[in-house]
Amino acid sequence: MEVEAKFLVPDEETLARLGAGEVFGEMALLRQTARNATVRCRAAMDVLRMPQQEFAALAAHLPDLRESVERVMEGRRRTGEE
Repeated sequence: MEVEAKFLVPDEETLARLGAGEVFGEMALLRQTARNATVRCRAAMDVLRMPQQEFAALAAHLPDLRESVERVMEGRRRTGEE
């Protein structure tokens, strides 16, 4: 299973290739902002959509969930700076 995330600009650049169990959209979800990339699936797959309100309610009861998603966001932010 592979997903490509690309910037929303004319000269699209591949940001990452994700595998099974990985998440995307965490920056927009946590920061409550518009997303800054588009995701294209390279094969058919099932995807879970998590609206911000539902994520916030779930994360309020499962702080480890929020921390895990924050770690993903921080790791991607650092990688983008390199």
